[in-house]
Amino acid sequence: KIDITEISEHDFVFGYIGTLKTMNMEKGVYDCVSALTFLPLNFKFLIVGGEINDIDYYKKVAKEKKVLDRCVFVGKVLHKDISSYVSMCNVFVAPFPENEHYSYFMSPLKIFEYMASKRPIISTALPSITEVLKDGENAILIEPGDAMELARAIQKIKDNPEIGIKLVENAYRDVSTNYTWKKRAENIIKFINS
Repeated sequence: KIDITEISEHDFVFGYIGTLKTMNMEKGVYDCVSALTFLPLNFKFLIVGGEINDIDYYKKVAKEKKVLDRCVFVGKVLHKDISSYVSMCNVFVAPFPENEHYSYFMSPLKIFEYMASKRPIISTALPSITEVLKDGENAILIEPGDAMELARAIQKIKDNPEIGIKLVENAYRDVSTNYTWKKRAENIIKFINS
């Protein structure tokens, strides 16, 4: 078991796992750090992954916003250890910004991994995301670039555990049924044959 001293059992933890930038583009981590300024002190942001220079950048942002003590940057970890970090999170966030790449060209693998993790998901209502996630059904979807709305969604999950349970059950069912590698291969073969 991995022990993170900055996180206690009284904390509500929202997590982000993966690279912090894609093609040098922000992936919503800035909004996550900013969201802490709207949340009570027992809310923590756990960030797993990222290059050293990106981590340094977001640490500087967190320091400027006076929330560095509530951000836990663990950097890159071994794949076998990911589940230990997943178990520390109450909710996962993927608040992708709105741009052409994230809206239309990305394949959001992170979202499928979050769905399989059995944790509630908050993401942004972009076309690439809404193909998979449905607001109020298997996730909470927010407007891109709105840290206050992100904070409200995190608080909503904390205040309404029954909502989180419903989102988790639906997301896990959806990913298990529709988004396995086997299902993807079947869809590709069906497309080729048509």
